[in-house]
Amino acid sequence: MAAKAAAVRRMGLRAAGLLLSVWLCASGSRAAYAAGEAPGPSWTTRLDLVQRRFEERVRPFLSSKCYDCHSSRSWTPWYSFLPGGAAGIEKERAEALARLDFTNGFPFGSPLAPIDQIEKLRDVVAGREMPPPWYWALTPGSTLTELEETALFEWATEAAEILREGRARKSKR
Repeated sequence: MAAKAAAVRRMGLRAAGLLLSVWLCASGSRAAYAAGEAPGPSWTTRLDLVQRRFEERVRPFLSSKCYDCHSSRSWTPWYSFLPGGAAGIEKERAEALARLDFTNGFPFGSPLAPIDQIEKLRDVVAGREMPPPWYWALTPGSTLTELEETALFEWATEAAEILREGRARKSKR
């Protein structure tokens, strides 16, 4: 009888562990842990807000300027048909996707935590590191306009503040 009770208790603990794992995954815990946050609805709510604002304010112009290299949804430019062009472009795309992938919105496909992704994006744009000179020379209209840069910087600043709110709360505990 005692053995049955112990087995039932173990099954209950396993089920509770499974339910906790499912809840943690559903609440965005991997991103939360990567950002140094405790998982939970407050992190998810903040992340959802940042995602929504990215979709509204930034994605429309990033999709036309950056997705050729930083998305799996890209088109083949005219110069890919030149000798050696296709191989060079595919190599560049693979490297760009490994660094930052905008395909599924924010948080981006990247090994960095969401807050670090925002800071890296802001630094790269501020330093005019993207697009590379060869790309903007061959692809007119691929650079961000002043208005687009301003929109990106405003979103990045606001998003970083929203995501840092959790870090401040956590350190006060």
